[in-house]
Amino acid sequence: MVTFLLTMQYDERLCLPVFLAHYSRFFPTDRIFIIDHGSSSDLVPPGYNVIRVPRTRPYSELSRVQLIRHFSAGLLEYFDGGIFVDCDELIDLAGFAARSPGGAAVTYCAGFDVFRQQTPQGPRLLGYLSPHLCKPSIFSITPNWALGFHGCDHPPTQLTQPMAHIRFAFGDLSSLRLRERIAVHRAMQASEQAEGVAAQWGDGDAELKSFERFIERRVQAGAPIHDFSPIDSSGMFRQIAVPQSGQPDQILYMPNGFSPLQDCFIDLTERFPALAVAGAVP
Repeated sequence: MVTFLLTMQYDERLCLPVFLAHYSRFFPTDRIFIIDHGSSSDLVPPGYNVIRVPRTRPYSELSRVQLIRHFSAGLLEYFDGGIFVDCDELIDLAGFAARSPGGAAVTYCAGFDVFRQQTPQGPRLLGYLSPHLCKPSIFSITPNWALGFHGCDHPPTQLTQPMAHIRFAFGDLSSLRLRERIAVHRAMQASEQAEGVAAQWGDGDAELKSFERFIERRVQAGAPIHDFSPIDSSGMFRQIAVPQSGQPDQILYMPNGFSPLQDCFIDLTERFPALAVAGAVP
């Protein structure tokens, strides 16, 4: 299969270099497409496909979803499949590209919030299954994504590909990045703000602090650590009606909040070796 990788970014000084280093292991640079939404500086090295769109209107998550839908549909006229992810989402694709194209048209990834843990044997990268991060990211037909790309109109199958969400992985740098998102939220279209779209951006790094407290409690409670294995998605998703215009009438969506589905940590060190040693957990 000939596939493309697509992301959209705005001033991702922290995550974009990590993102490109990870996915360049799986894609040549000319199959990586980056939509830059008015960044203040050029963060993309030469060789990648960059599409620049202006930041002259109030930010709209609905417009972003529509752009990604249409752009993905156009690329699928020339590619067998595609992947869309945000800059803080790293999918382990080892072995995935070798699969035959006869699988699911849309593949949901198993999303983990990740953190590092120092041990006598060296640093480990541990993940905690986060339901609202299990996204339909890999596709051979264009998904009808909902806002935030957290769900779509295709049912999930077994979750075989772990995805590391690195938003909380860099301590003080993560805190700074999350606080910068306050300005993005303030610039959002008023109607979307009123509907609570991306409300967590307006909280700065409050979600990071909540996650750190949550992980500390789980570590103190002696949560077990297991290797990753495919996750049965049956019963994990619920079908809901979506009132926003331009979205599918029904989507399969996982509830927000840290997951009660796996009362353990998953060792992702071998899946993301470079990320495991890139600094220490605060």
